Amino acid sequence: DSTTGIGIYSMSVQQGTFTFNPTVGTWYHLAIVRNGTTLYFYVDGSLRQTMAFSADVNPSANLYIGSSQHTTGQVINAVMDEIRISNVARSPEEIKQDAQRFPYAVYTSPVIDLTTNIGWTNLTWTGKGIRTAAIPDGETPISTTNLVASWNFNETSGTTAASGGSCGATCNGTLAAGFASTASQDQAAGTGWTANNRRWGAGALMFDGTNDYVNVADNANLDFAATDNFTLSAWIKT
Repeated sequence: DSTTGIGIYSMSVQQGTFTFNPTVGTWYHLAIVRNGTTLYFYVDGSLRQTMAFSADVNPSANLYIGSSQHTTGQVINAVMDEIRISNVARSPEEIKQDAQRFPYAVYTSPVIDLTTNIGWTNLTWTGKGIRTAAIPDGETPISTTNLVASWNFNETSGTTAASGGSCGATCNGTLAAGFASTASQDQAAGTGWTANNRRWGAGALMFDGTNDYVNVADNANLDFAATDNFTLSAWIKT
């Protein structure tokens, strides 16, 4: 539920809910980590909530992105980008680094005019809080170790959402017939591929909250037993 929380299910049974009340039009980095028998819920790199959880996840079933496979009518009305699944519990620092990504920008000082030659021989300037070019933007994860699947939604047309990670094309998703258009980016408002509403890279995917979802066929790489650690993360804008 994109307005009241994120429901956690196992075998059709809701195990609990993480509280999440997003501001419309704002991008959020969300991550859920299972380490042992505890789930950790992060918003923009900050731990918000924990929950005891020791049930199987997605055993021998398709994975649905944007919709609950168990409850009719539970679909998301949002834009999603950079969805990732790892078979390891990412550390709090890794979650924070993946969340704290910002586009590059040019800063013009209102005080120092460096276009005018005033006779300086050397000038050293240190900017605090500015990431270096060596740190990639949000299109590239901080770590690809144990990355099982990832969907960056950079496609410009068609019904296939390509997956990266170790499972590769076997984890490709298929856009449901509910999407109003898959012919090109931004052809229909609020549904389908988009460049104008992307967070990172060349595109994202818009879900209309009615019947838009991505179906990923059952894959053993996406099944987690009660004792398996995992990390789920995504950028989402409602």
